[in-house]
Amino acid sequence: MDKAEYIRKTTSELVRILDGVIAGELEVVSSCREISRLRYELGLQDESVFRPIVAIESESDHFILDKMPETQRREYAEFVNDVRKEVLDCCIEIKAAISNKKES
Repeated sequence: MDKAEYIRKTTSELVRILDGVIAGELEVVSSCREISRLRYELGLQDESVFRPIVAIESESDHFILDKMPETQRREYAEFVNDVRKEVLDCCIEIKAAISNKKES
């Protein structure tokens, strides 16, 4: 796979996740973690549009999603409720930024 194809594939994966979050189909914290990972793969780690995602990822790094202790579930649910709107708005903004880059 050449670099251009890799970037197209990775960008498509990022857009799929953004769309899933926007549609309410994907879990917020794991999506933030995946969006953050993909921004590095695309060389977008310094893009300011990702800052809210990075902040939420950092604030949630103590949650172990696949093995969450019962004692953390309430805290986790409250955290997700608190950040859901911010994540949604950020995903919309990132998607717009990606579309603008494709057009230019």
